[in-house]
Amino acid sequence: MISSLNLVQKHLSHEHRKLDKALFYRRFLNDNMLNELISLGESIEQVSAIDTLGDIPLVIITSRQNAQNIKNWQAGHISLLELSTNKTHIIAEGIGHSVHLEQSETLIR
Repeated sequence: MISSLNLVQKHLSHEHRKLDKALFYRRFLNDNMLNELISLGESIEQVSAIDTLGDIPLVIITSRQNAQNIKNWQAGHISLLELSTNKTHIIAEGIGHSVHLEQSETLIR
């Protein structure tokens, strides 16, 4: 189940989990998200045309959980890292997709 606070989910009652899930979808499935999805093809073309970022600093945080459970997750991150000569790759333990919510101290490093 996708939730805004997966870390807290296990401490919520069944009714509160349903409410948390509803609030998550209400917050993220909005006009901006729909416009982003509509423009996805154009965005893919633009990003695919980039062959280098030069020495622009690039930091990618990969969730070990996602890398192990989602096909090509880590490979995609590694291919992005190859675009910059000034890069850092952090493998974060015990988080899902929302590192900013689940492990904000990783972002501060």
